[in-house]
Amino acid sequence: MGNAVSLAARPNVHYQRVDAEATDLCHRATAFDTFRRLGTLASHFLFLNDGVRGPFVASTVQPSVPYPGRGPAAAAASWLHPFDQAFRTDRRVRAVGPSASCEEDLHLQSWAVAIDARVQHVFERRYRATCGKVAKRDAILGAEVGSITEMLENADGGSGGGNGGRRQGAAMASFHPALKGVDGLQARRFRKGEE
Repeated sequence: MGNAVSLAARPNVHYQRVDAEATDLCHRATAFDTFRRLGTLASHFLFLNDGVRGPFVASTVQPSVPYPGRGPAAAAASWLHPFDQAFRTDRRVRAVGPSASCEEDLHLQSWAVAIDARVQHVFERRYRATCGKVAKRDAILGAEVGSITEMLENADGGSGGGNGGRRQGAAMASFHPALKGVDGLQARRFRKGEE
């Protein structure tokens, strides 16, 4: 390991052991529990897939993109910029990922996903359903695909109540230029092959 630094030693990282049989999506539900227990308030959450090794950077690294008014201590490394920018560019965006997939249904699929706290309840409920003995395919369909579908299909971003086909209140975004600010109506058109 050489110069490896314990993540538990960092003030902004919470370390916990989880059941090895649980899906990586279940671990995300556990993370929400930890934030709640610690009384941590957040406007957004970023989840890295279990296999991701990085991109962690030292706190002394200066971002390549300035964040006016937030000061150097709050500055994020440049790899966070596309996530942050997607939320700032379109106020409807509630979930962001580097890439999207249309396998099964339109959803975010990649090494990371960032979600807005306003749809935390959708993701948390669906992630929690993957805890225990769940087939991998069922976990993917229910939590990874299902959370995005539910968020897009509900006008308020996941609390219930569609809006009769009008433009949706919540949207997802990927880093791909054609998939920025995709709402439920656009997702339905995409499913039908109209977009």
